[in-house]
Amino acid sequence: MKTSTLVVGSSFVAVKVLSADPVALVTVREDDSVTGWPTTSIIVAAPLSTDVAVQYAGGSAVTFPAPPLTRWAQNQIVGFVKAVTGSTTFQQVEQ
Repeated sequence: MKTSTLVVGSSFVAVKVLSADPVALVTVREDDSVTGWPTTSIIVAAPLSTDVAVQYAGGSAVTFPAPPLTRWAQNQIVGFVKAVTGSTTFQQVEQ
């Protein structure tokens, strides 16, 4: 399991979620060490930024599973995230 961070904001273009290694699952959520956590809801589109976006409540974790019987390739875009308001730090966990 590998953990990394993403900076996500509402005024930014949606941030690409990239798999750092070949993995079956990539999960993102706001870092719970952020002051006032959870600070914002998130908007997620996957696998393309032009796909229908879904809004999740603050504190929610969103998992991007690889297609059946495969793994996400190294540096493959698995989805896009954007904060509803403000900006914050997200954790990305790969399994």
